[in-house]
Amino acid sequence: MPLRLPYFPEPAETLLAGLKHLILVESQPPVSFFGYPGRRSQLAPEDCAMHVLASVEENGAEALRLLARECGLDSAPPPLLPLSKPDWPPNAGLTTDAIGRVLAHLMPEGSIVSEEAVSSSEPILRHLAAAAAHHLLPVTGGSIGQGSRWPWEPPWLVPIER
Repeated sequence: MPLRLPYFPEPAETLLAGLKHLILVESQPPVSFFGYPGRRSQLAPEDCAMHVLASVEENGAEALRLLARECGLDSAPPPLLPLSKPDWPPNAGLTTDAIGRVLAHLMPEGSIVSEEAVSSSEPILRHLAAAAAHHLLPVTGGSIGQGSRWPWEPPWLVPIER
């Protein structure tokens, strides 16, 4: 599972610090969730060059496949990290880390996770990366949430394979 940018701008800017090139695939440049006083909305460094491999309207998966072929990487299978379900958290308090561990431990294959945790999602999603194959409905933003997208539209349903 790809790493997600932190919710708050300070850690997101720290994570992206020093980045010189950002390749966008069916995405817009990363921005802060809210307009924070005295801060830029763009999270990437000012001198970071943005490159669009595939716009939102284009087929990003096909663009990545063609790029892999152009680089001679299409014949090699992608490396898979050995993942195992997290241990059951004995006597754990109700924390986001414990929630992630329990979900990853108990979720059956084919589960659909509607992620609305926003600023608390990082520890949960870190553990879900080791869960059985599932679908992830990432948060669509702020207080609007998933309810505004009912019925769920396929672009928001992200399959997480193992």
